[in-house]
Amino acid sequence: MFNEEYIMFLNTLHNVGAKNENAFAESSYNNPFYKDIVVKRPIVRVVTKWLIELSPHIILITGHAGDGKTSILIQVLNELSAFQEPLKPSGEVTYANGKTCLYIKDFSEFSSKDRKSKLIYCLRESKNGKHVILVANTGPLLNTFKDVLGEEEQMKLINAIDANTDSAVNINGYEFRTVNIAHIDNSSFIKPFLTNIISDKTFDKCKGCPKEIFCPIYFNRNIVLQNKKKVLEFLYHHFIWQQEHGKRLTIRQIIAQISYSITSGLECKDIKHNDSKKYIFDHLFSNSLMGYVGIKLNRQALAIQAIADMHQNGYDNKSLISDDDLFILQNYSLLHPKIQEIIVDLNNQYWTVNSIKWRKAIRRMYIMFNIEMDDEKNTELLKCVFSNKFPRFLELRSGKIPNNKDKALVIEAFSILFTGYPSNSLREVPITLKRSSGIDQSVQLLYSTIPKRSIILKTENKNDIYYEDEDKRELFIEVFGKIISQPITLPLLNYFEDIRNGVISTNIDPQLTHGIDSIKAQLLSHCKQEQRDRIIELLVMGTGGWDNLTLQEENGNYVIVNF
Repeated sequence: MFNEEYIMFLNTLHNVGAKNENAFAESSYNNPFYKDIVVKRPIVRVVTKWLIELSPHIILITGHAGDGKTSILIQVLNELSAFQEPLKPSGEVTYANGKTCLYIKDFSEFSSKDRKSKLIYCLRESKNGKHVILVANTGPLLNTFKDVLGEEEQMKLINAIDANTDSAVNINGYEFRTVNIAHIDNSSFIKPFLTNIISDKTFDKCKGCPKEIFCPIYFNRNIVLQNKKKVLEFLYHHFIWQQEHGKRLTIRQIIAQISYSITSGLECKDIKHNDSKKYIFDHLFSNSLMGYVGIKLNRQALAIQAIADMHQNGYDNKSLISDDDLFILQNYSLLHPKIQEIIVDLNNQYWTVNSIKWRKAIRRMYIMFNIEMDDEKNTELLKCVFSNKFPRFLELRSGKIPNNKDKALVIEAFSILFTGYPSNSLREVPITLKRSSGIDQSVQLLYSTIPKRSIILKTENKNDIYYEDEDKRELFIEVFGKIISQPITLPLLNYFEDIRNGVISTNIDPQLTHGIDSIKAQLLSHCKQEQRDRIIELLVMGTGGWDNLTLQEENGNYVIVNF
């Protein structure tokens, strides 16, 4: 078995078959293949700089289980040439410039009593001129902080963790810097990680193996390598989509999905001398990635959360721009030649009996392994797989300046949300007070109006860019020179597009509802309401559109002043 040890290592990175002993950083580090696949996180450079250049203070690295906190600690110690094997639960190292650093590998592993004593020790050593790196899950850290320093100081720490900037904060006389890994976008991790695990160095031993031409693992590695740009683009966009919809994946979950999708859970000893295309197809990367063995759902694979999430998104259920070519004309010329061979070989076998499942499998292969070079068609594919506004969201996220089309969409959407009708022909957006039942009202109380020229869209950098390797921007509304603090997220953009197109949804995500309500409340607060005694302004829908109706009190009755 030419590359047996490396394939076994990949299978220890996921939890299918309970073989994930290398899913944790300290165990992975001791494996000889770790150095070949490890991805150096951008935050490592930042933390190392703090330790070398700044005066002693306490660095808190916090987040969820599986976020890669321990891996960051190991990489920082390596950068300082201070890593000592094995990594102890806590220790002290001295690095090149003579400075001393105390570290705690996982604060959460200690008992409640020991956590208190450890935190007190860290505070004291910080005052004694030592740097401190404390790695902890957020909950135990906050609870211990409250026990030791009090509720007021705990709130200061919560604010610092939420802000997630590179600035120091003084808490009870101690200087802290916080890194909240849970706020860091992991979507950029996939490109270097996948590149590393399929590199020539890691798969060089597969060449010359007697099972080479039958091996689904080696086929997956080669087909992904040959179509790496398209595979990486899809995975990168998928992880962005997940994060924008509140389903951020941890580093451990991403590693599990990708390593499993390459091996399909197979080891070298499992590979059969089988030259049928079905054997390759059953364990194809695009199938394993989305939780399938061939056309059948693989419930074991769904134990990997990232695979379960991708399967739930139903990318292979969506109609693609290529459907007519693929399913009516049976034109597979825009697929990688090796994928074409699989489809042609299996088409007659699956088309009549399992046509729906077979179509979904072809879509999975097309999404991963198409060779389309036309930019417009690739953009259309992106819209089909994700959403119509997703390509524009990516442009705004990367720094493109909002244009008039973006502004028109937001204005029209909020006009519909406030009044139930678009305001294309109006120079001002009416801000009304009406029932929240969702039923359109032909008569509404007019609170204020916002001239369209007073509404500006702009993008601003996210707070956590200090800890990432790419700039990301968020879209905001500015009204009367004041920024609405709630960003226009991807779900909001999609929702605005839907309501403009007349799509009615009765099942709105609570997170989306919160974003809409937050923006509406801030718009109301920024509007200037003219205070006129005994005057009521109404908005009335007539046959020609909206009209203003003014009522004025006279002798205890309201009379129409103008209409």
